[in-house]
Amino acid sequence: MAFTSAPVETTVFIAYAIFALLSVQGVVFTKYIIQLNLNVSSALNSSSDLVEEDYVQVLTAEWTTVFLLCQSLPALFVILYISTWSDRVGRKITLIVPAVGLLVSSVSFTCVYLLELPVPYLFIGNLAIGLTGNTILQRSGASSYIGDTCTSEQITIRMSILLGITFLGVCLGQLCFSFWIEKAGFLQPFLFAIVLLLFSIFYITCLMKESVDVDQKGETFSLKHVVRDIVDVITSNRNNRRKLVSLWMAARVLNSITINSLFHGIQLYVIGPPLHMTIKAAGYFSFLFYMSNTIGMLFITKALKKFCNAGDYALFYIGSTSAILSSLVLATATDDIVYIAIPLAVLMVLPKAIIEARLSKFVEQNERGAIFALIGLSDNLGFVLGPIWIGTIYSATVQYLPSMIWYTFTGLSLVTTLLVIFIHLKFGSIYAQFDEKTKKKNEEKDEIISEKHPLLEKQKTNNNFQISMPTLENA
Repeated sequence: MAFTSAPVETTVFIAYAIFALLSVQGVVFTKYIIQLNLNVSSALNSSSDLVEEDYVQVLTAEWTTVFLLCQSLPALFVILYISTWSDRVGRKITLIVPAVGLLVSSVSFTCVYLLELPVPYLFIGNLAIGLTGNTILQRSGASSYIGDTCTSEQITIRMSILLGITFLGVCLGQLCFSFWIEKAGFLQPFLFAIVLLLFSIFYITCLMKESVDVDQKGETFSLKHVVRDIVDVITSNRNNRRKLVSLWMAARVLNSITINSLFHGIQLYVIGPPLHMTIKAAGYFSFLFYMSNTIGMLFITKALKKFCNAGDYALFYIGSTSAILSSLVLATATDDIVYIAIPLAVLMVLPKAIIEARLSKFVEQNERGAIFALIGLSDNLGFVLGPIWIGTIYSATVQYLPSMIWYTFTGLSLVTTLLVIFIHLKFGSIYAQFDEKTKKKNEEKDEIISEKHPLLEKQKTNNNFQISMPTLENA
């Protein structure tokens, strides 16, 4: 069997891009199927042949909220269990399980479309997503995998790239699916999604090297083990890390509630006062906002790290400044000046990547699944709580100060930044010692890997840790 060298993260990034691309299909389809049902109902029971667009929007929002809960609430428990379990049985399971859930949902959506079934049948696909951990489990697994296979110096850039791929996938998903559905209907895009997910499952299962020691596989694992491992990763004071982990997790929760509400706030705000954008203009604005973050995560972060030698703290402060300035422009602009917020927002999600990178550096490999289970839990809570606080504040203030949501966003970003400044001032010296210990452990780990696994070789090419793996042609 012939082998070729490929970056170890390529398998993760390809699968991750597929997930991000497909994550937007459900919302668009929900609106379509509601419109279909309303038109049928109108033809049968109403004297009017037209359905009010506002009514469709309200009904879509209500159903979307219900489906969001179907996807998020079951995922809270699934993420904690499977992500923590991956410390023992390997990271592949965290990528395969949510892929199966998305596959079931795509098949379900296709059947609903072909058979013109009522809206409640969409519960099947949305529950399948929730019961398999949603895409958040996939991101937790991808982050753990990257943390296992790259050095501490590389992990910040890798986490940034993962976020960049998320935004790129969402951008392309919105753009491609919207045009494709408009031209050809829903059948072709959903069949494409099914094929893409089948390929993703094959790719992860057959072509992806496991990053967890195979000797750990086969251990029994129950709920008490999940609770024990999660408690241990927070309470353990190995390398004097307990306070640091707790404080960074607090920062992560604040950041999750803030960032995960960001784009819901944008979509809500730009079509209302004071901007009053059309639906089409609002779509372009959201797309450009996503692209700005994509460019920042994929390119600018690496440039700052490489050419300016920016450390994690410096990158965090730059990202926080980006978030605060962008939200202040959104809060104060009443005309086209609001578009200045787009380039200002280029690094606003960078603090999320920095916090995850720091937390990953604090823990051992066999604890990484547990720490990313907690990170995934905070993300899931953020996706649920974020739209709630945005919607509540906007509803309460829209008549006299609709921009209050952006002042609140600024306040939360500032609180998170102050917490990180406290960590920096209080624990900076401990940080330096910890990074030095982590570097030595990484060097020892690389030597052990080279001895135990001849096919795994560390290649210092362009600062990438690389892995030998079979290609599709020669597997």
